[in-house]
Amino acid sequence: MQNQAGGYLMPQAKSTIMDVVLRKVTEVGLDILEDRVREQISSLAKKNAK
Repeated sequence: MQNQAGGYLMPQAKSTIMDVVLRKVTEVGLDILEDRVREQISSLAKKNAK
């Protein structure tokens, strides 16, 4: 309960910065995942083509 109260007392600017950072990290992580998935699909396609 104390944690929740502390969360509400946090300055709005600080949480906004954290939101931006988390969003960026998520975007980068998704980009990396997407690249890996594409590599897997293309390597599978090459194996199946043989």
